[in-house]
Amino acid sequence: GHGSLTVEVGNTGEVLSEYSVSVTKCTTGLHDIAAKTLSLNPGEVKNTSFTLRSGDTDGGDKKCEVQLYDSNFNLLDTAMIDIKVGAACMCFGICGCVCEDDENVKSTAHCSEAGPPT
Repeated sequence: GHGSLTVEVGNTGEVLSEYSVSVTKCTTGLHDIAAKTLSLNPGEVKNTSFTLRSGDTDGGDKKCEVQLYDSNFNLLDTAMIDIKVGAACMCFGICGCVCEDDENVKSTAHCSEAGPPT
């Protein structure tokens, strides 16, 4: 499965600054996420989004740490985030099924344009 995480970064300084945002130390089952770099003017706030991917078919509660670095790679801030991963929706031999987890959260799975495996 996959989802997204949006991180808001603000420059409270008085000069143009470059920041690096990374999502690390994730619970087993979440794939590694590449860091992103942002350049912000003084007082500017930007959002950056990350795609979260899980190889865990059981779902459950996960955690990741968001880390903010300056241009010299000095750690400025960290935040631990909680992530709810739903059970995987897998369909074999059919296209377009809908799955429901224990909390009635629906997810869908679609076959590629090539169709189901034969």
